[in-house]
This record gives sequence, structure tokens and C-alpha cells, in this order.
Amino acid sequence: MCIRDRFLALQYAYQDIDGQARGGDLDSGDESLNGLAPRHTLSLLASYQFATGWSTSLTFYQQSATGFAGGSDVAAYKRLDTRLAKTFVQANIESQVALVVQSLLNDDYTEFQNRNQFDRRGYLTLTLHFL
Repeated sequence: MCIRDRFLALQYAYQDIDGQARGGDLDSGDESLNGLAPRHTLSLLASYQFATGWSTSLTFYQQSATGFAGGSDVAAYKRLDTRLAKTFVQANIESQVALVVQSLLNDDYTEFQNRNQFDRRGYLTLTLHFL
């Protein structure tokens, strides 16, 4: 199989929030802003598109523990997702069938609020483009 298109992307953010918010009225004190966003966030995407209409990608995410402003204290997590797709062109229709599996590392994780808990999941999509 001949590889037609390759793509690699790396994103990293370092946030060091240090400060205080002044209370809006006389009865409320100052509120610390320290640690209200994840200090480290990282994502790495590798994507390959084959000349045969197949494409695949693998994405890795990592986030350090944090206590979001307006959210909950959440633990650090790592997540690995994959996607496999096949594109078809017939007459005036381009279609794509894709299988996506999220959280391959088998680690449950929480985003923003404690009630936003995620585990491994998969889904199948069909996309139609009328040319």
C-alpha cells in the first residue's frame, strides 16, 4: 500500500496562573486563582491517508491535575484515540465510513466536573458529500 498523505501535529501548553481575585462585596474575601487551569496539556496526532481511500489516525492526550474555575478538582489523565476510515466515490456522491475508538488506554478520566466521567467508547459514522 502506498502512503499518499502524512500528517503529524504536536501541541503543548504550559499555564502558570498565580493571582487573586478581589471580592465583589465587603463580606467576601479575596479568592486565589492559583491552579485554576491545568498546568500541562499535551496532544499528539499522527494521521495517514493511503492512496486506496483508507485513512487512519492516532491521537494521544495528556493533562495534569487541576481545580477548574467553576468546575471540580480533577485528576491528571492520559487518553489515546484511534480512527479508521474508508472513502468511496461513486457518480456524484463521495461517502466515508469511519470507526472511532476513544480512550484505548483503558483509563477512566474526568473532564472539568466530577460528573463528566468518560471511559472507552466506540462509534461508527457515515458521511455523504453530494458533488
